[in-house]
Amino acid sequence: MNYDSIFDQPEEKIEWFSFKNVNDRVSGTYIDLEEDIDGFKNPQLVVSLLRDGIKIKIGFRKTHTWIIDQITKLRLGQVVGFVFKEALPNTKGNPTKVIVLKQSPNLIDTEWTQNWLRHQQAGGIPVDVALRPSILTGISALAARIEYPTLPFETTAPAVATPVQPSVPEVASVSSQVVPNPVFDTIRNLATSKGLVAAGTPAEAIDAVIMATTGLEINEANTTQIIVALSSIQVK
Repeated sequence: MNYDSIFDQPEEKIEWFSFKNVNDRVSGTYIDLEEDIDGFKNPQLVVSLLRDGIKIKIGFRKTHTWIIDQITKLRLGQVVGFVFKEALPNTKGNPTKVIVLKQSPNLIDTEWTQNWLRHQQAGGIPVDVALRPSILTGISALAARIEYPTLPFETTAPAVATPVQPSVPEVASVSSQVVPNPVFDTIRNLATSKGLVAAGTPAEAIDAVIMATTGLEINEANTTQIIVALSSIQVK
């Protein structure tokens, strides 16, 4: 083994972002959440966003529950943004920074999410767990390095975000030929685990139920939206 090959590995590009002025903002693909201690020895959660191949980290004190509660409800792969909306006076003399989370379950970095899910599921980590940060599930994601794609951003919805189709397709439109795809199989297994269909149901019938439930046709463009929709269903 060539031990010195470790020095040839590319360094991960990481930048820390801090909110200094009102209207400061940052956005990217939500890829991780960690616990840490800030420079004043206060416990904080650190959000990691991926943007243009750079991992951007933003720290939020755990006492700032108005934003922490929202962050813990996010799913990995969502395109999110944070805005410094206003500074409010407080009794300590230092203004309180009000940070607002901008997010939509329909804005998802499909390419990153599909790569992430394939990698995690290869290690036996189910979809419900893989889309949640490990500090919230207690199950560590696989540590193998993933090549993250470059993600272009705009002030409006980025091109990688595929909106949910508004109309529910007719069940009769389901193709009689099931396309082999490991991600599709994962979606069908998730539908079964959520109690939408019984174990042993044919794939064609499962696909029909998924389409009727989510309003989405099972194809490569919609896999992430379907997974997020099914993951939000509470098991009875």
